[in-house]
Amino acid sequence: QEINKRIKAEKAKSSGLCDDSEFVRRIHLDLIGVIPSADKVTEFLASKDPNKRAKLIDELLNDPRFGVHHAEQWAVLMVPRESNNRALSQKPLEKWLAEHFNKNTPVNKLVNELITTTGEIDKNPAGTYFVANPTVDKITDNVTRMFLGVQLQCAQCHNHPFTDWKQTEYWAMATFFIKTTAS
Repeated sequence: QEINKRIKAEKAKSSGLCDDSEFVRRIHLDLIGVIPSADKVTEFLASKDPNKRAKLIDELLNDPRFGVHHAEQWAVLMVPRESNNRALSQKPLEKWLAEHFNKNTPVNKLVNELITTTGEIDKNPAGTYFVANPTVDKITDNVTRMFLGVQLQCAQCHNHPFTDWKQTEYWAMATFFIKTTAS
C-alpha cells in the first residue's frame, strides 16, 4: 500500500505483480539468499493453491537459512572493514544475529540488546559491534545509518546539508551513546 501511494504520488506506472516463476526465484533470493532448486520451482509452478505464495513465504521464514542470510547482510553493514579491525571475526556476531532473526526477535528488542550490550565478546558476541565501531563518532554514525535510516556523518562538523539534522542533535545522540556504553 505504501509503495502504491508513492507510485501514485510520483505519477508513475506500476509494473504490477510478478508472475509465479519470477516470484519463486525472487522470494528465495530475498529470504534465504539462494535460488530455489529446479524441483522446488516445478512444484511451486504446478500448484493450484491460491495461497501458495503466502505458504512459501512462511516456509522460507522458518528455514534456518533465513537468519543466516540476513545476519550476513547486517554484519557487513555493522562491521566496517578498516585497518584497525581487519582481524576481528564477525562470525560470532553473525551467529548471534541469526539466532535472533530465526526466533523472530522484534527489531526494536534486538537493537536495544545490541546497543546496550556489555561484557567480553567471547561471552557476548553482540559486543563485536562496539569493537568494530570503537569510537563515539563511529558508533553514532553506524547506529543512525543502520537503525534510523539517516546518514549523519556530515553533522559531526556542521549542520547536515540535506536533512533537518543539526550538529547539536548529532552530538546529543553521541552523548547518549557515551552514557549508554559507560554504564
